[in-house]
Amino acid sequence: MYRYKHTIGTFQLPYSGETSTEGRQSETLQSSSKSPNKVIHCGLTRAIYIYQTADLPSGSYVQTWGKRLIVSREMKVRHNDRGVKENFSSGEHKNIATLKQEKTLLKEAGIDRYLSKEIAPYPEAPEFHLSKVAHVTTKRGLDGILKSGGFKGGEKSFLWCNLPVDDDDIIAAECRYLEKIFPDRTPEQRQIQQPFLSKFTTSPAFRKASRFGNFRFTFSLSDLLMMYSQQICGGEEPVLRVYETVVYKQEIMYTVLVHSPDNKEFEKYPVLGDGSDDALCAYMRGNIVWRAQAMSKTHAFGLAIDEVNQNVGTEGGGMHGTCGTM
Repeated sequence: MYRYKHTIGTFQLPYSGETSTEGRQSETLQSSSKSPNKVIHCGLTRAIYIYQTADLPSGSYVQTWGKRLIVSREMKVRHNDRGVKENFSSGEHKNIATLKQEKTLLKEAGIDRYLSKEIAPYPEAPEFHLSKVAHVTTKRGLDGILKSGGFKGGEKSFLWCNLPVDDDDIIAAECRYLEKIFPDRTPEQRQIQQPFLSKFTTSPAFRKASRFGNFRFTFSLSDLLMMYSQQICGGEEPVLRVYETVVYKQEIMYTVLVHSPDNKEFEKYPVLGDGSDDALCAYMRGNIVWRAQAMSKTHAFGLAIDEVNQNVGTEGGGMHGTCGTM
């Protein structure tokens, strides 16, 4: 993608070490301001990418909301550094309804097959407020990071981070969803409500394990932006922009770009919103807001909304959809 042969800054992040296991062993290096002796240096030349992925929904059931349904640009095709084909659109985060109208995607046999299937109803755009970012790597990458003292841009001048989602994030998103559709529930109705959102969150975006490696550096997003501001931006606030929508055979990736306000190279990309509209991604009070549309690799239930009793549950037991990831 973009490549520079020099670095122009060193960015430091504190972290603490923690080991966890899920299927295979993985080590998580958590950020912590209480551990000043452990510092990660990030030699960043241009920007940080923060991304979130979702499964491509395998069905024609489309949840639509808001006032915008505009295909502003046709998607283009490229191959990434791993040789994987990517359908991408720069400067916008396209929702599922918009992607279903993309001529480029409809020509892709595998993607078209997933977009045209029938699936059961699922929760409409639950809102996740995500406060952490993570960088996943292999053992070789971990050794290189620790040996060199941190992340260094080198020829690749971007740092890629994803947004991990934990159980508390799912519970909080479920509460927001319920308050949105049933704001006037009684205390008794709130008490009898059973968890349901976790049954739909089977996408790899919700797993602790990663196909990109067994070792994960996890940082507070607020810490990341604060230190980036102090050490790269001269005390000014970093700029967050809508960078890309990337569609793989069975996966969608939304990317947010973070850069110094002195860097004018990325001005063509829209500034990330504050959550006041219906955009898929936003930045609000130290969190990335993700209004998820496709959360399931497969789900064995359909969403059941009881309007009379103001209760949400699930129904059915057959497998709906066969979505997965690359």
